[in-house]
Amino acid sequence: MRNLTAIFVCVACLCTSGSAYFITVDADAEECFFDKVDTGSKLSLSYQIAEGAFLDIDVRIVGPDNEIIYRVYRKTSGKSTFTAYTPGVYTYCFSNKMFPMTPKVVMFDMVIGKPPKSNMNQDFSTGTVGESDKKLKDMFHELSDTLTGVKLEMKYMQVRERIHRAINESTKESTISNVVVGSLFEALIMVTITFSQVYYLKRLFEVQCEVYEMLLDLNSHWRYVVGLVDCAVGKLCAYTVNAVEHLVLALLSYVALCLVLYRLLNRGHGLRYENGFKRAKRVLFVTAHPDDECMFFGPTIYKLTQETHCQVYVLCLSTGDKLGHGRVRVDELWRACEVLGVPPSNICVYKCTVLPDDPAVRWREDVIAQIVLQHVEALDIDTLVTFDKHGVSRHPNHCSIYYAVAYLSMEKRLPARCKVYTLESINVLRKYWLVFDMPMSFVLSTHRYILRWTQRAKIIEAMRRHSSQYVWYRKLYVRFSRYMLINTYQQLDMIDLELDLTIDD
Repeated sequence: MRNLTAIFVCVACLCTSGSAYFITVDADAEECFFDKVDTGSKLSLSYQIAEGAFLDIDVRIVGPDNEIIYRVYRKTSGKSTFTAYTPGVYTYCFSNKMFPMTPKVVMFDMVIGKPPKSNMNQDFSTGTVGESDKKLKDMFHELSDTLTGVKLEMKYMQVRERIHRAINESTKESTISNVVVGSLFEALIMVTITFSQVYYLKRLFEVQCEVYEMLLDLNSHWRYVVGLVDCAVGKLCAYTVNAVEHLVLALLSYVALCLVLYRLLNRGHGLRYENGFKRAKRVLFVTAHPDDECMFFGPTIYKLTQETHCQVYVLCLSTGDKLGHGRVRVDELWRACEVLGVPPSNICVYKCTVLPDDPAVRWREDVIAQIVLQHVEALDIDTLVTFDKHGVSRHPNHCSIYYAVAYLSMEKRLPARCKVYTLESINVLRKYWLVFDMPMSFVLSTHRYILRWTQRAKIIEAMRRHSSQYVWYRKLYVRFSRYMLINTYQQLDMIDLELDLTIDD
């Protein structure tokens, strides 16, 4: 039996063959490999994407008769096992044609088992092999496949570890400082809340002399209970009134603080609230639709156009033709940018069939990335500004622009001197606080722009140029939205970007 086991071990090691490979699939290219096998051979293809853009690729396996055996699109990893149904050449291909600008590094392994032979079922003494020996051989085959998969997974983890180490080394001090400031702010809030709760609870359960004397005079049990209940209710009401009074006082103090700060800012008393883009000379704003430049980026565009050394460009990726008003909306964009101070020669509007003005259609990130990269290189842009991953209003077209720009940053396709800033998305309460969001924006954001009240009127005037879109709910938005007065940004950081994409996956 020991000899038989040793023979099966050798059979399990020799009956399969395979090699692990690292290949680079160039942008807009396809790499194919071929194996000639006999009928009944077991083939197993395992693959992992180690590097490149969003770590995805198209894979297909084709039989000798050109029949598709396996096909997937934009997968990060996978495995396909099948048995050769006819002798001949089997083809497996890795396609990177959906990304025309960046290569992908693919690690794959093709394990090929030898076809079963009829004489393998004969025993050495009796001429027949037992059922237990067949099971033992199957177990060795399964063990061999499992070890191959473990080996491939270990190689993939080593590659991913090298990539993450490289990203971690590029961590910037600004990210660390943001974390420290945020932690200190949260700690301050927690300490304030704790002391407030202790103070009010002490006031609630404080026994006063009058209550004690009243309880001593009670000569019946029910009067004692009624007095105790009345005392508790009175204390609770007093506590509630005090809490409400303090909350109202705190709210009024916050409102007064915001109004005083904004008043000082309007009068130019040297209040340093803004912290804009450093050394920005050629700035490109990438938007999805006409009117985005006013509704979301208006304060920043107006501020930058007032600087003599700065050139502002607007790239709009659609004509807003959802309702058939594309030509009208493009004309409105030109008139609105004229109010903001952007020259007509610095405005570019795209009309592309794969980038329609439709929230139900996901824009192709590779097309957006190619358009943005062409403008950045042609205009020698040093500052790129667009939406963050939530797109302010969570519009899918806005989010697609972020992922396209994120892809360019991850692949280091943008020029080294080009910095990327994303407009922060905030909750609904802050979104319509107008000037009362000043303290929160100051504490939570690293880059800020704010307008004076007279300057805000310019943004409203520019928005009115979009007359086809200036309906009642946009009029309310213009009056109360904080984006018509304050813009806050975060600089795109590689470590934060890697974390965002990991969470999204």
